[in-house]
Amino acid sequence: MTAPVYSYTPVSLADDLSRRKREIAWGDRFMPEIQQILAPFTMIIAPEHNDFYEATDIISLQKDVAVRMRRHGYYERYPNQFTVRYKVVYSKQLTEMEKLVNGYADYMFYGHADVTETKVAHYYLIDMNRFRAALINLPEPARRSLYEDKENREGTVFRVFKLDCFPKDVVVSSR
Repeated sequence: MTAPVYSYTPVSLADDLSRRKREIAWGDRFMPEIQQILAPFTMIIAPEHNDFYEATDIISLQKDVAVRMRRHGYYERYPNQFTVRYKVVYSKQLTEMEKLVNGYADYMFYGHADVTETKVAHYYLIDMNRFRAALINLPEPARRSLYEDKENREGTVFRVFKLDCFPKDVVVSSR
């Protein structure tokens, strides 16, 4: 099956930056809740030795987390999937996929907003090292079953990953 080809209007850099700022502002409203969800995965209670002799009660694991929030309705339409920007025709910046393949981000928090778009209704916490290992270690025919590419009207190609096709340990936590 081939992806539909859309005609698109080139976007100016100023328009692109304005759109990206709006997207970031929308997603930022979820950050306090996401921090609470991530805390058990990014901090641990210090061992007794550290507490007694080093004045350390909590140890930060210093993990880098990519965060992507989707608007309400996507979870119901696309369960067990997450998308990553794969190709952008109007920008010279690295895509999300290029950054992830280059080893950035230890985890990805892929969340879905509730109906009010003020809380996280559903999420997947994805171990990106295990994700990358699955992509590297699987032979080509099996690797192709993990994703498909979809293009939107603006010419951006998203790689749609099917989480239920990955090894189970790729998803660390979900709700």
